[in-house]
Amino acid sequence: MNRSFAVLTSLAAVMLLSLSPTLTRAEDGAATSSSSESSRKEAPKGGFPFRGQVGSVDASARTVTLAGKKRDRVLHVTDQTRIERDGKSASLADIRPGDQARGSLMKDAEGREVLLKATFGERAAEGAGKTPAASPGEAPQQAGL
Repeated sequence: MNRSFAVLTSLAAVMLLSLSPTLTRAEDGAATSSSSESSRKEAPKGGFPFRGQVGSVDASARTVTLAGKKRDRVLHVTDQTRIERDGKSASLADIRPGDQARGSLMKDAEGREVLLKATFGERAAEGAGKTPAASPGEAPQQAGL
């Protein structure tokens, strides 16, 4: 009986010791995750995606305005903004009204939308890159026949 009690006490002690680092790590992880969640809300790693058509560019204010259906959207350019045009590095001076824009942005501490990375290019022609549809009554063409 004494031996069984000693064995059970030893097992309980080992289990408590093995769980204590896990509990400590879980508490640390909870504190870390809450602080990292708040920082993610402030500055997401990849930013938020955007796309649209350039309405105007103001080089002195370092902004690009996207034309919207209900309201225009002003995007701010910083020294860290990466700008591309047709797959090549570009500057704010290379952006023209009517260009198609896409990329990622974030909101700064003042609530302004700041471009992280943006790609600009000519407006795609309607139907470009699409396979022509068969006319009614016409069989679709198959490759290799």
